[in-house]
Amino acid sequence: MKIGWSTDFIVVDGDLAAIKVLPGIDTSSVKWIVIFLSSGYRYVLSRDELFARLRRTTVPYHPASKSSLREVLDLHETQRSTNVADRSPPAPPDLSWRPNETAPSVQRFVVVDSTRGQVSAVGGADVTGQHMARAKPPRFDPPPLLPPSPSQTRELPSSAEPPPQNAPAPAAPTAAAQPADDEGTTPVRHPSIEPVAPLARGAKLTLVIDLLRDATPATSGGPLALGEQAADWRTLELGVTVVSSAIDFDQHGRGKVTICRNGPSVAARIDGCVLDDVAEAAEIEVHAQFWSGTRCCGSAVRRLVVGSAGATATPSEPTQGALRVEPAA
Repeated sequence: MKIGWSTDFIVVDGDLAAIKVLPGIDTSSVKWIVIFLSSGYRYVLSRDELFARLRRTTVPYHPASKSSLREVLDLHETQRSTNVADRSPPAPPDLSWRPNETAPSVQRFVVVDSTRGQVSAVGGADVTGQHMARAKPPRFDPPPLLPPSPSQTRELPSSAEPPPQNAPAPAAPTAAAQPADDEGTTPVRHPSIEPVAPLARGAKLTLVIDLLRDATPATSGGPLALGEQAADWRTLELGVTVVSSAIDFDQHGRGKVTICRNGPSVAARIDGCVLDDVAEAAEIEVHAQFWSGTRCCGSAVRRLVVGSAGATATPSEPTQGALRVEPAA
């Protein structure tokens, strides 16, 4: 068996709450994920394999959930990868005590330093050494400062005379009046999930994910906790992830919503396809989570009905429910 080795991986703690670990996985672009447990077991999964397991998980959880990554992925001892001391050609994995195990992690190897316990490489018949650049976590730069007003940059002409010594002191500048509907430093926005066309089985779709100043009854979830902002903020960029058990989303269902102060936001448009095995007239749920960097600041749920071609996308009554983050929280 020919083994390939790669250093293009990240190591995550499978005993931590999944909601804390998944954002770091989602914001990286490495191909391989090494999940380690306090028991010493390690599991090597590709990004696609990990997200596929998330879609099949039977452990529902939400931003306050304490379910560990191990529980959410349903990892067992029989699925663990084999620890080795170096990259010398290893013996085939011992499958005699797990003959019926089909998890891809059982065919992979983890090179572990015996003194420090650190992972230096992952290997397997399907592992290549091609390196992928690691993506940095999302960075949201502060809003640009307002340009100075003409009165602040105007210079006196060279012929101007200085004011007399006994001239009264100039009046202190007053703060510019804010519009009556100014959002101030504590903006409040309400999530909205809207399909641009009726949903049909096996058909492509586009969802518009927006953050509105007024709540919409079709989408439930409550206002977002955006926190205190700078006095001169102008725009806020939030990441968004949408998931549904009935829809296969492009780009792992990720997008970006830009909030503009005192005005409409720039919505995210996320494409996908309704699965072929969804029955017509079935009611499905679409979940969205909003992220400021790696901090979850809110979630939303929209219920839709899958109809035949030409049918109207009919919303059901708003509902509050637990959010199951897939893949990519």
